[in-house]
Amino acid sequence: IYERETAYTVLKEDIVELESKLDELKDLQKEFEENLNTLRKDELESRETIRKLHQSMAESLRIIKGSNLPGLPTSYELMVIQAKESIEEVKEKLEEKPLNMNAVMHHLDIASIAVSRVQEATVELTEQVMMAEKVIQYGNRYRSKFPSVAIALTEAEKQFRNYQYQDALEHAAEAIEKVEPGSLKKIQEYLEHSNV
Repeated sequence: IYERETAYTVLKEDIVELESKLDELKDLQKEFEENLNTLRKDELESRETIRKLHQSMAESLRIIKGSNLPGLPTSYELMVIQAKESIEEVKEKLEEKPLNMNAVMHHLDIASIAVSRVQEATVELTEQVMMAEKVIQYGNRYRSKFPSVAIALTEAEKQFRNYQYQDALEHAAEAIEKVEPGSLKKIQEYLEHSNV
């Protein structure tokens, strides 16, 4: 009887220990499932962010195409290439097995910044081009009266044809401001009102 009770006691201790280990395994499995669900959710959110970044890039390029620019500055083209490459890097990270969400998120941050820069540069570039065109056109009224304006506008037109829109704008604006102070402000106000 004593041996039987000892065997039951040992067996009971073994069962309690097994139940404890089983509970631990259940907790680990639950934690693993939660981590897997979080990982899947993060992956889906990352894929959605990539889709939105693609849309933003397409919209920026559509704006550029619709602006009928004579050409694009190399700096802008490089910015677009960098943004596209950043998006591709995120896609590659999303396809890696095992999935490393820290690496995905890191590359997603880089891609988001790159696309944001393209968006800002697109707005800035189209505004510069429009403003440079208007300032040069406006300055043509002074070309025959003021040789300095004629020289400056010729240089500005050359810069414009070389896609140096900011330089063209500054060159033309500086020359016109000398002969008609406040003209640049007038042109800006006109453009703002005509875009409303």
